[in-house]
Amino acid sequence: MTVVSSLVVGAQSTDSLIEVRPRLYLSRADVTRLRQNTSRPELQPAYAELSASAKKSVDGWRKKYPATAMPRTTDELIAIGKRDNPERDYQTVATAFALHPTPELGCALREKLVASVGARRIHNFWRGNDGIHEGEATMQFLAAYDITSGAGLLTVKDQQAIEAEMRQAAHLLAGWVLEGWSFDYRDTEAYTDLYRNAYCLNFHIMATSVAGTIAMLYPDLPESADWLRTAQLELPKLLFTEFGLDGGYGEGSLHYWHPSFGALLQFMVASRNLGVRDYFSDPAVADAMRRTLAWRMNLTEPDGRSFAVGDGEHDPLGATYLIQGGVLLNEPAFVWVGRSILERASPVGTYDLFYDDFDAPAKAPMALFANHSFSGYGIFRSGWGPQDNYCLLKYGTTFIGRRESEKKPIISGHAHADALELELHYKGIPILVDPGTVGHYQDYDTYGGYCKATVAHNTVGLGNQWGYDRLDGRFGEHVKQHGTQFLYEREQNNIGRSDRELIAFGDVGQIGILSAKLKTYDDVSHQRTVVWFRDCGMAVVNDQMESPQVQPYEWYLNPIGKLIRRGVGDKVLTFGDETAELDVLPIMPQNETIQIIIKGDPKVPPYYLSLRPAGEEHQMSSMRTSTDPTDRWAKTTLLVLKQDAKTANFLNVLMPYDKTPPYTRSTMGLNGVRLTGTDSTLLVAAGGNDDLSLGVDGIFGVARLDHGALSSYALHHGHGLALGEKVLLKAELSSRGWASCFDSAVTAAVSLKEKRASFSLPDNPMDKGLIIDPPRLEQGKEAAQPIQVSLSFRVDEKPKRIIALRSSTQMPMLDDLAFASKTAGWENDLDKTHYRRQPLVFTWDAKTQCVTVTLDTSFRQLVWE
Repeated sequence: MTVVSSLVVGAQSTDSLIEVRPRLYLSRADVTRLRQNTSRPELQPAYAELSASAKKSVDGWRKKYPATAMPRTTDELIAIGKRDNPERDYQTVATAFALHPTPELGCALREKLVASVGARRIHNFWRGNDGIHEGEATMQFLAAYDITSGAGLLTVKDQQAIEAEMRQAAHLLAGWVLEGWSFDYRDTEAYTDLYRNAYCLNFHIMATSVAGTIAMLYPDLPESADWLRTAQLELPKLLFTEFGLDGGYGEGSLHYWHPSFGALLQFMVASRNLGVRDYFSDPAVADAMRRTLAWRMNLTEPDGRSFAVGDGEHDPLGATYLIQGGVLLNEPAFVWVGRSILERASPVGTYDLFYDDFDAPAKAPMALFANHSFSGYGIFRSGWGPQDNYCLLKYGTTFIGRRESEKKPIISGHAHADALELELHYKGIPILVDPGTVGHYQDYDTYGGYCKATVAHNTVGLGNQWGYDRLDGRFGEHVKQHGTQFLYEREQNNIGRSDRELIAFGDVGQIGILSAKLKTYDDVSHQRTVVWFRDCGMAVVNDQMESPQVQPYEWYLNPIGKLIRRGVGDKVLTFGDETAELDVLPIMPQNETIQIIIKGDPKVPPYYLSLRPAGEEHQMSSMRTSTDPTDRWAKTTLLVLKQDAKTANFLNVLMPYDKTPPYTRSTMGLNGVRLTGTDSTLLVAAGGNDDLSLGVDGIFGVARLDHGALSSYALHHGHGLALGEKVLLKAELSSRGWASCFDSAVTAAVSLKEKRASFSLPDNPMDKGLIIDPPRLEQGKEAAQPIQVSLSFRVDEKPKRIIALRSSTQMPMLDDLAFASKTAGWENDLDKTHYRRQPLVFTWDAKTQCVTVTLDTSFRQLVWE
């Protein structure tokens, strides 16, 4: 423990060390581990930071409040707090004390903690009159109190004063979970639609959990029974209704997932430690906690930081909760990912040192894909290492739970207008990244106008209805003419559950495919389809826009770096910096307008904070640091591809690389491109292209050849794909009675190397009329004709068997003993085609090298040998 020897004046014998016995958020085992880990080299920087921070804190305290012969009384310390409102860094000092519990540290810790009681009495709160920040401050106080009280440092009068203050704190927090509150001065008639009855999930979770914790700590308070009852009723309900079934956070912000989950977790830990209730032994609660931790784990990107969902930033928040939760729930993958985040992106926080359990099992996750289909996050990766490739598409609802039905533009709350946003990493290097929150949080003109808006995300939006150019330098004139709400573009609506549809999801090894359709504006639907190549990080991105009126469609991309070069003879655009580059190759539409907005251009609209010249007012690189952006991913360029039309079909290829482009380009007809590399060739073409090298009967198709041999291919919403004269894929409706109301167009991906395929067919078009009178097997007889589609696809040899799985979240194994043990097969089982897993009957054509199977509607994942 020599690392903290500088904390004390003079050496202390072990006999003078004070025993520490916390019982709220920590245990004696946590204290023991904190001390044992001092010998670990990887934690030496964190322990050194703890030593330096604690020494600075204690030295500063003693300089202002010198040690006295007799301990200061409770009243004296409260008076200091009320007069000086000293810094609340007692959690750091408490951690240092638990590590090296000397009388000197203990004395300073007691004085700082009790003085904080006086500071709270200045306004009846520490951080603010709100549920989230005051809840966090109270949790931090309780964490330090747990250590201080467990070491016997507090006098009887100290304990009484703290109990009385915690009672007051619980009253304030309980008030913040009442309905109909609003503290915003703008909540007047003019702003009713925007601000009245705003609901913040994090307020409810934090306030309820901390008030409940105070009730457990002080069960004899007259209000404690009600506070605890409320917490025990509300917190499980919030966990099951305001988080997605797949763990997604309901408020649409990863930054606020962190305090909300932390409050839930620490309430459960305190409940167990105090002997009230063990939530971790409840399978339903424990599994819900696992699901949201898995969601957080999958949002971890190769550089150790997370996808910046909503308000937040590209940061490592959540690492310690993954470790702590992984230990409590016996999930080695959570522990492994939590540690990898700390290794790659973030030093261990001082108090977090309690939770670094290096004896806990840790194992890298096996899955290289994740589809959180309820909250709407599709993720592919090449591995879990720091130099792997990563692709994410956000296609879900704006909010989950109580706020799902909100339809107004995203202003209140912490979500962003980022529907169908794409994020890419190449060899661990961020290429397309949502940098998160920029601007002052309370200032909608700056904060809400840009970083929450669609234009700041890698998706498709709408320009302004007047056709003004965003670089016209006349923003002030437009505001005078059209009002203070004027912007050069329109934000997407909130996305509700009925506004979105997952069209396809599959991971076949070499490629992943994902397609989703959302109603992003009142009269606009947007379907985005991504085909992503795992080994090289390349993405083919298609965006189909539909509206009954002509719309000013704008395709937004925010690549890291600046424009490096423009292609000669084609429209390729190269963005990047000295670390990595990205080629953007537009294929369709042919008549689009290209606009590039460079960071620092004085004509950039004033609310484009991330792109304004450096040093201007309001700029910040994070939610907490009021400085000019310095992070690499904050230095972006804005690319806008524009087309005015009722329907638009954007088809673009995104090619990331280090320094040298891995492919040479050549045109392949009017709407196609051939990319030739050293070992592989990629063909991309839109439907109806005039070059038959890749024939596409559908929206678009992709084919890849490795060393001259076909290795994988994909088709979006089509009936056929051909490589020259070779048929790759063919979809035909077998049940002809459905021809007038069912389109057998398939979205598909096939990998010959991995012997995997993913097929997504439209859902059953059943409506009231079809339910009453569906197509019949025989006219006049009752039996309905099932929907059947004949799918032929090219493979490299005749399969021995084919296994199909009906799923949009899992990929099949050839042998699945767990499934076999749960399923009793029966030759005449009429429902066998509706099993989630089944062997398929198929035919083989040696001449065409095509397998033909019969499928019905929706998703089907295939594997063969």
